[in-house]
Amino acid sequence: MISGRVKEDKIKSGEELRLALAASCENEAFRALDNAMLNRLLDFAQMSRDDPKRDPLELKQSLAAISPSLGALKLRQRKAMMVALENHIALASRHNLPERLFVDGGWPPKEPEPEPPRAAPKQGMQVMISPSPLSGEGEGFTWTQTETELTITVCLPEGTQKQEVAMQMTPKFGPSQQLVVRCRFWPLPLLSGVLHHAVDASEATWHLDSNCKVTIDLPKMVPQLWKGTPPVFASGAGPLAEYALPGLPAGSGAAEDAATGGGGAPDAAGGGCSTALIAGVAPESVVQKMGQRPTDLALQLQGCAVLGALLDADPGKGLAAANARAIPVLLRILRLHGHQSEVQLAAWRPLLQMVAAHPYLRKVLLDAGCMRLVLSGLDACRADPIVLTQLCLVARSLLPSTPPRPFVESGGLELIVEAMLTHPGCAPLLETGGACLHMLSGVNHIVRRMILRMEVVPTMLALCTSEPCRDCLHEVTLGLVAQLSRGDASCAPLFRRQVQAAGLLEALRRFPAAPELQADGARALATLVGTEEAVLTFIAEGGLEHLLQVRAGAGELSTVVNEVANVLEQAVCTMCEAIDEEAPEDELDAISMAELLREMAEAAHERRRRAAEAKREAEERAREEAEACRRVEEALEKARVEEIEAAPTAYAGFRWGSSFDDPRLLSAGDAPDPPRIVELDDD
Repeated sequence: MISGRVKEDKIKSGEELRLALAASCENEAFRALDNAMLNRLLDFAQMSRDDPKRDPLELKQSLAAISPSLGALKLRQRKAMMVALENHIALASRHNLPERLFVDGGWPPKEPEPEPPRAAPKQGMQVMISPSPLSGEGEGFTWTQTETELTITVCLPEGTQKQEVAMQMTPKFGPSQQLVVRCRFWPLPLLSGVLHHAVDASEATWHLDSNCKVTIDLPKMVPQLWKGTPPVFASGAGPLAEYALPGLPAGSGAAEDAATGGGGAPDAAGGGCSTALIAGVAPESVVQKMGQRPTDLALQLQGCAVLGALLDADPGKGLAAANARAIPVLLRILRLHGHQSEVQLAAWRPLLQMVAAHPYLRKVLLDAGCMRLVLSGLDACRADPIVLTQLCLVARSLLPSTPPRPFVESGGLELIVEAMLTHPGCAPLLETGGACLHMLSGVNHIVRRMILRMEVVPTMLALCTSEPCRDCLHEVTLGLVAQLSRGDASCAPLFRRQVQAAGLLEALRRFPAAPELQADGARALATLVGTEEAVLTFIAEGGLEHLLQVRAGAGELSTVVNEVANVLEQAVCTMCEAIDEEAPEDELDAISMAELLREMAEAAHERRRRAAEAKREAEERAREEAEACRRVEEALEKARVEEIEAAPTAYAGFRWGSSFDDPRLLSAGDAPDPPRIVELDDD
């Protein structure tokens, strides 16, 4: 009983743990650790093995923050320490004792209050500066050093896994100066060279953090600050420094391709990028150069131009670029520098080319969150129609592969319409933006109502009138109008107010041999002929002749035939409702319905002519009656005036005074004085 109580006391006091740590790690420094330090070590031991803080390099840095003696532990000693800590937790649990040691104030301790900011050094004060640099940047990496360690950091694309990175030191154990770090999907090593001085290869560690940066920790064999420029590699600073991107001439086509709707073929005459400049260039190496230096904007723009030229010359290289993680590299450029128009044009160009050559890459783009970048670009570059056109091209390419609801709920619909209304004269923008609206309008009536309320259709129809030679713009406009015509009852009034039959027929006459467009136009016409006035306008603009001509050119089983019949039936029903008659019960063919509509139109015109004549006659009668009333009033007024003038000049009880006296106010001389009010004294 006594021995058991003594053992429990040793466990509670931490003496048992100190002895176990000193014995397993062969380091007497553990005997001097207080309970607070031991509790911090126990916190590390209780973390999950998958926790990033259990990473060897992260653990070493954390131990060095607790105590310099703990930071100097070898990798083997750190593993033995973790085993001893886990055994202590299990032992305390078996004896029903607390897992943490007693500390004044309890555990975990309260967070200390933040220290006030230190004042800047006054002028004239001496500041100690290290004779050797402590941090810097190399070709594709950054580094920091202390007297005991050298740390190198390399950027990698998002989504990189630990299994895709490998580090090799030669020799593997003991002092080593040869360092090589590779990534599986890039052809060149991330780092490759001879260090200035030897490091302990057996204690060298690396880890991949959540920001996809590889951090390499190299303990120095001799504690000292290395000198050099940079003080990392004595020779062979890495193959990335030796690989130079080819310089491209100005005007390589990114902006022009965005304005015209895609990437064109390279111009061998010199107007674009010469094929000789990119001969022998591997897209994987270009992507690696961009991926290791994400903050170098000039390099990123140059790399995007080279990738665009490579994919122009050979679209099949898009797969090699995608395998080298070109998509996350290019999207990272947009996240860092997307507020600049030139970056939007440069980065989206190769992405569009890769998606065009390999459509299955759309899923990779969408999983990487590119739609959020499209919306951010539409919001940031509202004043640049070329960038807006490029972004609408991206949206048009990706919308078929993604659910439209998140795009609409994120404000994508409003941003596209705002871009189109801001630049109503930019035909490429209205063409690509209209294509996006065409896709989205097929979702449901809510989206159609939103598009109609923003009144973008009249802008597109007006541009079609001013740009008669842009067939693609007319096709997009007709497709959008046809989709909007399928709206519910709340959409119909908005649609009829914005779309006129005359403009729609003019657009349809441009494509007499396109049955799909004619069918779409016929659906829209069926919605427009909802009133008698609309039917008469439709007939007056030659709509019957156009529909019969289109029907004659199409086959009997074509969709156009059914749509034409639907328009004519709707027009006949509208005309019958206008005169409160029932539609004919007999089934009529298109020609018979057209003749019936002509007759009904003539009858409607005759009815309107008669109504107009009756209205004119009523107005004439009203004018005559008004004139007669006016004459009667004039005669009565004239008689009254004559009666006043014929009255005598003197009246009983009055006499004429001077010309300024009113005879009715002057009393006669023989008339008695009017009674007066006498004021009485109260006394």
